[in-house]
Amino acid sequence: MYPHDLFTDNKQSEKNVFDWYSHNHQEKAFIVWGEDKQLMYMSKSFAELFLEKSKDLLNQKWTTLFNKETQKKISEHYATHPTNQLMLSSIHIGMDKTKTIICDIVIDRIRICENTFYICQIENKTYVKELEEIIVDSQKSLLSAQLAAGLVHEIRNPLTSIKGFIQLIQAGIEQKEDFYQVIISEIEHLEKITTELLQIAKPFKGDMKEEYIHELIQDISLVMNIQSNFDHIHLDIICDDNLLVTCNGPQIKQIFVNLLLNAMEAMEDGGLISLNAYERDGFAVIDIIDEGEGVNKDIIKELDQPFFTTKEKGTGLGLAITKHLLDLHEAKLHVKRNETKGCTFTVILPLTNNQL
Repeated sequence: MYPHDLFTDNKQSEKNVFDWYSHNHQEKAFIVWGEDKQLMYMSKSFAELFLEKSKDLLNQKWTTLFNKETQKKISEHYATHPTNQLMLSSIHIGMDKTKTIICDIVIDRIRICENTFYICQIENKTYVKELEEIIVDSQKSLLSAQLAAGLVHEIRNPLTSIKGFIQLIQAGIEQKEDFYQVIISEIEHLEKITTELLQIAKPFKGDMKEEYIHELIQDISLVMNIQSNFDHIHLDIICDDNLLVTCNGPQIKQIFVNLLLNAMEAMEDGGLISLNAYERDGFAVIDIIDEGEGVNKDIIKELDQPFFTTKEKGTGLGLAITKHLLDLHEAKLHVKRNETKGCTFTVILPLTNNQL
């Protein structure tokens, strides 16, 4: 017997309502609790998510399933908006750490026979989130490979220089101290390039902290300048030093890398890319302006769709992943065709003092 056959209250009218709801929402997993917070009903679909552990749930409170942050959101919502439906995304549900799912939930507050009940619909998004992480990390590896190909020339030059000075020292040439300083300088240059490339390739973590936009841009500027020079493109950066945002630094840097590479790929004949970062109405605004062929309005509407691309060898994932990362930060991406030539990609992030 599945737990959905169990019901803690003998009031047949209430049970009939939940049975009817379950029958008409068979594709949905859902649970029901009352004003006393005790779970009193669950659908077969929900029971199957937790298997044996679900048998014990009807004797516990709904708060057992949610972390403290989600509990607070639900309680505060119904304290101030008792009749309004509540929708929450990417919520973690689980009885313990051994079985947790990521889901979207929709909660309705209803009255039956003068009693109040909360019906919580649950849509399992665990596999979707796992797939998104795999795709994002795969795209990061691809971008790192593309950058590495452009950096080979830049890395080869210092190595050639180091090799030449070492050979001179072996030959017994004087002024060894000067040569040592040049060798050290070239090694530090190589170290900085490889450090930044590894930083770009790091797997994402969910940690959020306060970051200055100009420091994030500075972290990727060397690698991006090398790449732009390789493509005969000049990269001009003007950035306000006071733009403080609460974010995941590696993810925001990945956004800038994606957009800059996209701009470079659109400029086969070289030219100028401008990156301007400034404050507007409590938001950090970052404009990336290229001199490519531009994109017409109809195509702009499709740019954030996965696998849609205007490039012959493009995967169509770059901008879709960028949009996904921006969504995680409650940020926006606007694209417009410039009046003369090229496009402007605008990232809008809430400043720390403007976040609730």
